[in-house]
Amino acid sequence: SAGPEMDISNGLGIVHALQQAASVRPILVLNHRTMPFNRYQGFRNTVGTVGRMVADDKIDFRSFSVLFTHCFDTKAPRRIHRELGELLTSTVAKSDAKLQACVKELIAKTKPRALTIDPMDQEAVAPTWEALLNSGPPILNPKECFVAIVSKE
Repeated sequence: SAGPEMDISNGLGIVHALQQAASVRPILVLNHRTMPFNRYQGFRNTVGTVGRMVADDKIDFRSFSVLFTHCFDTKAPRRIHRELGELLTSTVAKSDAKLQACVKELIAKTKPRALTIDPMDQEAVAPTWEALLNSGPPILNPKECFVAIVSKE
């Protein structure tokens, strides 16, 4: 990002937009190729940001879908489930309850294979979109669920 000021501005804008909707279906879009770098730091940052946007008593990761990009190896969609399991048992996840809750839900959603997309494959867009729409219940109370966030910096 361009710094804490930009993070705050973007966060407030996103939360305001979410609160105006009747319901939302959040999608975590994750780059599979870079996900394990630095002990999953980028993934942890994403979950941390999402965790700060959702009121503690309202967070339910069943409503979140997950889509992985950069899965160039045909075995990657089946491997993601195992990789998330390894993250869950690591010391990194054990110290963060929201990260644990998110990873547990993602493990369930990636078995037997994760939902992936190649943004250059136009034929895959419609079936992927359909799968995302059917992957979990929407958040029906976004005005109550999402809260203004501030940057960790």
